[in-house]
Amino acid sequence: MAFPLTTEDYMSFLTELERRLGEDSMDKGGGESLVNFLTGLRFLLQSRETIRKLPLTAALTSSGLLLMSRVGGYEAMLYGSAMISGAQQMSQAESFDCVGLYTFLNGMYQDLRNHGCRSGKGTLMETLSAALTRFRHGIERQENTVTLMHAVKAAAFSASECRATDVRVDSLAEISFSSCEEADELWATIAKRWIACICDAALQH
Repeated sequence: MAFPLTTEDYMSFLTELERRLGEDSMDKGGGESLVNFLTGLRFLLQSRETIRKLPLTAALTSSGLLLMSRVGGYEAMLYGSAMISGAQQMSQAESFDCVGLYTFLNGMYQDLRNHGCRSGKGTLMETLSAALTRFRHGIERQENTVTLMHAVKAAAFSASECRATDVRVDSLAEISFSSCEEADELWATIAKRWIACICDAALQH
């Protein structure tokens, strides 16, 4: 069984995401984007006692605001804005069902796209797009939610491991990334871990 996704599940998600990305950071020898993203996650975990008292959409919005106002930097601003946009799609929901989680993640994706994130094989956007496409198809076919969560994770991992040179670049990403290939790999890693950990949090039920 999977869902509903609650604020406590979200806190578990943050904890596990920090752990997995911390391991990735050690394996890959760091990387500025990954280190900065981890800094933001750790700040949210330090604020857990305040965040966990809130309904889920409010917790996500609060997290986004904290990233943008207290952490700063490109990574925190990008994901903070995306989290706020995703939460806005769900009004004042205290928890997410399967469709609610898809709606939140899709709202994040649209915000990231609006901010000029790179697209193409092996990128953050392709990883999220593949996961969301599989998610949407599963909802349309009314798949078992446990099966669907595992399939969404698999789609994210598969897309993140593709590499290609035909990557489209928008101005914001061009300015922010000094090494396109390295940045693509790091951001795809963040995306696949994000998707995997949020699906695992839903599967705890």
